[in-house]
Amino acid sequence: MMFTVPSSRLMKDVYLGLCFMMIFASKSGLDNVTKTVTTSIEKDDPSCHLDGYIMAGIGYTALSAGMWFSPAIVAAIGPKFAMVLGTITFVFFLLTMLAEQSLWIYFSTALTGFGGSVLWTGQATYTVLNSEIGRVYRGIGVFWILYQSSHFLSNLIVYLIFNDVHRSIDRSMRLQLELILLCFNVVGVLMLFGLRPPLRSKHENAVRSPFSEILKSFKILFSPKMMILIVSMISMGLHFAFLHILCASMGFSKYLSANSKELAPLCGLLQGIGEVFGGVSSIVIGGKTVFNLRSQMTSAVLCNILSYIIVFLALPNTAPQTYTDDLPIMMLPIWVLVFGAFLSGFGDACLQTEMYNCLGTMYPNDSPSAFAAFKFIRFTATASGFYYSEYLGLYTQLIILITMNVISWILYHCAQWFSINTASKDEIQPDNVSDGRTIETK
Repeated sequence: MMFTVPSSRLMKDVYLGLCFMMIFASKSGLDNVTKTVTTSIEKDDPSCHLDGYIMAGIGYTALSAGMWFSPAIVAAIGPKFAMVLGTITFVFFLLTMLAEQSLWIYFSTALTGFGGSVLWTGQATYTVLNSEIGRVYRGIGVFWILYQSSHFLSNLIVYLIFNDVHRSIDRSMRLQLELILLCFNVVGVLMLFGLRPPLRSKHENAVRSPFSEILKSFKILFSPKMMILIVSMISMGLHFAFLHILCASMGFSKYLSANSKELAPLCGLLQGIGEVFGGVSSIVIGGKTVFNLRSQMTSAVLCNILSYIIVFLALPNTAPQTYTDDLPIMMLPIWVLVFGAFLSGFGDACLQTEMYNCLGTMYPNDSPSAFAAFKFIRFTATASGFYYSEYLGLYTQLIILITMNVISWILYHCAQWFSINTASKDEIQPDNVSDGRTIETK
């Protein structure tokens, strides 16, 4: 063999991360400025009624609904081709954005949400199957660093295109951005075809029917261990929506800069840097505890709350909805707000990697169903975050986020102490094994 088993595992994690870096170099770049872009489209064509937050809400609603069917698709065609199928829907979305027809854009947004459910279930399944049981931290950490590097490329492109734009974004600039992002997406699809099978092959799991996969997801979702973790999942989903809302809020706050639009991609860029550092922390401190507290989860909550406080002080209450001349509570330097964006990205990465390892350890042979249940809750919360952001002021949103973070931190550690991470022979229960057999321990 060209590689030893550890090297082979590492190379596959790296290659998957590079694939997602190309795919999300297109998607994340557009996601962070969707609200700004749709506002400009409506200004140019009043008959085209689009709202960036509603689009995001529809997308994540479809994504959460699709999670019930994605395990069956992954089981039927395998994680590799499931990821290919999901990514193709992103290509279709960018094509409809070029046409700027509201009906088609909303339809493709929903389709992209369903495709995303297949993509992310396939990715989670592949990463778990390519990791040692109980040691998912390294695999997800390597993947996360490369995947989140997409923020550097995409937001740099958006920043350069939108630089010195003082009014709405005209159609030529929108087309330029969307065509560049479309090219990245197509390259990402082609790269996925070169992905090699994970080290733990699919035959280790008994083959179940699609209906059985759906039932398994329901069973896992309503299991006692998962019920304790639901608040943490909801908190993660709301925080993920906040990442995009923060970018839009900076772009809408005129007091920050005469050209505030360029601040949205800058915010996304700093969030991406935070995500990468969070992936590194997963490799370095993942699984470790301090005073019986999970280091990764504790770091995430502390960084999130600090970022919320900075945003509360530095942005006006009306910033999420539209361009505003309102002033914030304190006139902080822009670098402080940018640091808050970095912290929000770091906290998101810590939350994600911690939950991946937790579920990968709990359900090593039922990862499609377990991650489908997890992402259903998370993305339902994300959709809710986008929906209410259209109506609630920034300060109210931040109060909700702080409250959810504190509660989720408490309940997550209760789950770790009393249910999930017990060092006993029945750590992995028979119902966690796909073929119904217990895992033999030595």
